[in-house]
Amino acid sequence: MVCKGAESPPPRQPGAGGEGVEGALSGKRIALFGSYGWGDGEWMRDWTTRMEAAGATVLNGEGLICHETPDEDGLSECRELGIQLANA
Repeated sequence: MVCKGAESPPPRQPGAGGEGVEGALSGKRIALFGSYGWGDGEWMRDWTTRMEAAGATVLNGEGLICHETPDEDGLSECRELGIQLANA
């Protein structure tokens, strides 16, 4: 049984979430993607905010998250985000 709010995020790894690259992001258009198995995706909102504060433009304005492994709809969204990034 999992109780919402009782989960703990996995330990952060160096460089996960863009740490250390913020200085190189100013003026860049970037895509953010992640999957999760706990919580509600707050980490993506935080990550988007950090990247925008570093001067990056996040394509689609919010990053792309999938719960666990992407299903066909999620894979389609990933492909579309990749196309947007390639054309940015």
